[in-house]
Amino acid sequence: MAAQNDGEDWTDTETDEYYAIEPRLREIEALQCERQPYADGDRAIAGVVLTIGHDGALRVEKGLVRPEDIPAAPEPDEVTADAGGVPSPARPHVTPPTSSTPVPTSDPAATLRKADGISASLADDLRATRQHILRAHLAADFEVAFDAMLYALCEQALGRSYNNEALDISIRPFEAQNREVLHADTVAQKMLEALEQDLAIDWMKLEKPEDFRAMSALPNADKQALFAWATGLAVKPQLSSDNRPSPIIEEIGARLDVDVAACWRPTAQNYWGRVNKGHAVATARKLIGDDYAEDRNRERKGDIAAAMERAFAETAGETEGFDAATVTRTTRWLPDGMVFAGATEAVAGMGKDAPEAEEGDVPAADSLTNVESDEPSSLPAFLSGDAA
Repeated sequence: MAAQNDGEDWTDTETDEYYAIEPRLREIEALQCERQPYADGDRAIAGVVLTIGHDGALRVEKGLVRPEDIPAAPEPDEVTADAGGVPSPARPHVTPPTSSTPVPTSDPAATLRKADGISASLADDLRATRQHILRAHLAADFEVAFDAMLYALCEQALGRSYNNEALDISIRPFEAQNREVLHADTVAQKMLEALEQDLAIDWMKLEKPEDFRAMSALPNADKQALFAWATGLAVKPQLSSDNRPSPIIEEIGARLDVDVAACWRPTAQNYWGRVNKGHAVATARKLIGDDYAEDRNRERKGDIAAAMERAFAETAGETEGFDAATVTRTTRWLPDGMVFAGATEAVAGMGKDAPEAEEGDVPAADSLTNVESDEPSSLPAFLSGDAA
């Protein structure tokens, strides 16, 4: 079914059937793993792993076999027998699962995303984009970066870590696989490039320990910039709609008042061309109107993606002829999970109710990107004002 025009020209029945298949296959796979009997021969070479889950409950992972203990595959004319010599005709030529086999898990958030055609790869890209934007803002703010890093240090130093090393705090920078496409010429990338150019890193050219002495002699402002930059590298990718998202990441984004809609817009390449037609049409119906949605519903997937890119771009008011209220909704809309709760509000959500602005109640353009406050703008100076 997936090979049939990539979903184009499907009937509603075919579309519903397609998106019902994969969750059902996962259910069947889980049932098979639970109910599959093990012959005595399998039990003789297999073991279990007992762990304690995040909720404190005991987890038992059965039927795990070390690769070196897996027997050679039997010849076609052989019959698999258990350790007592009794044939096991119901399970011929079955290779026991190894410890590298993933254990099926239930992820309600992923199930909901699949209903809108949000593939795992698209969800990964949305996480990477959100992480990149948060990293750029965190790298520009020493106070929040310091608190975030101090929190992580205390978690390990005050007994919340399971490692026993004297000092084992490391930063493993996250890099999206297709970062060249995701981040090229974006607001966040320009922020990071500008910040990186101003980092005081000449001390790194010296030999040890002269490099440490030189770094220690740097002015506090230079140290703070380096600290914030390094902390930004350590941020993990997540959507707020993920299963068990880190509330600390959401709090960091809220404190930084990260305006994701000002840094990223859904395009045909990064979003609309990768979701199903039903999701695009439903979003258009909700935020633009029935007539526009019906026009899109008659188009092929590529044409829909291009039209939705124009409708949800910052320039939608100029190119699409929408009224002011519609422009406010489409130019601020974000997929579910992209907004940082408590940060600058945006019209967000896949399948969630978003408030609709009335014709005569449209916020000023400035109020969409900055919340009135005595605090400085969350964007660096080179991106503030017209440059943003």
